[in-house]
Amino acid sequence: PNWDTKFAEAIITKLLHLCEFSKKWYGKGRDDNLPIDVWAENELHSTIRDATANMEETKFRSAIQDIFFRIGKLQRWYLRRCKENPNKRIMSEIIESQIKMLSCFTPHMCEEIWESLGKEDFICNAAWPEHDENKIIEDANAKEELIRDILSDVGEVLRIIKNNSPKKITIFLANAWKYDFYSHLKEKITETRNLGELMSFCMGTELKKHGQEIQKLLPKLVKNGIPQTLLSQEQEIEAIDDACDFLSAEFNCKIEIQSADDAYHPKEKNALPSKVAIFIEE
Repeated sequence: PNWDTKFAEAIITKLLHLCEFSKKWYGKGRDDNLPIDVWAENELHSTIRDATANMEETKFRSAIQDIFFRIGKLQRWYLRRCKENPNKRIMSEIIESQIKMLSCFTPHMCEEIWESLGKEDFICNAAWPEHDENKIIEDANAKEELIRDILSDVGEVLRIIKNNSPKKITIFLANAWKYDFYSHLKEKITETRNLGELMSFCMGTELKKHGQEIQKLLPKLVKNGIPQTLLSQEQEIEAIDDACDFLSAEFNCKIEIQSADDAYHPKEKNALPSKVAIFIEE
């Protein structure tokens, strides 16, 4: 077996934390729905789907990664995003699903947690959770990934300029034509990586008037690729707007959103689909 004694010893603390977390958050929270709840359900049901597939293929190590670590990451980010006020039903479903699946690996601990949640029957008699395909929404994950990237990028800029108290943060979204460009190029770039062919492909469309900028962008896109799930400009605005209070609280300053189509700032030229540009007022 691939045995790691230090890892095994560390897991004891993590399991005790899981026990405390489940008791603390089960049945707690609000009844209304927020945009972040859509992402939480999406991530939960995606994880159930993947963990189930791994179990059926006897990929138990991968299944544990899904059940224990991926759901743990989901719980931490969800609580952070909703300011520790989750949707009661969703948080309870997350906890129940995790305990049910984990009981295959840590049965005694999970029986103890199950009883502490007020369940009368044994967890070993509970059905394995089933994922709901209707709750798996690719856009939800792409929107949340955008927020994570903004959080990371702003944090990195603040670290570089050594400023923990910005006055205002302006987030610039890419020009509308760049979204059309990415969407137009996405399928073609899977067929060829030849810059000349890709340039000719773009020049045969309405994008021709942006030829100089496209010529600069193409090498980077060929090297790094295009995001699997592309959001429209409207979807990105909606995602950032929904997370505005969260970002404002994280950095303790005002957050402003601008489209590069309406902005007249040097930074706006750097904005791309799935990659905003940022300007910080110190």
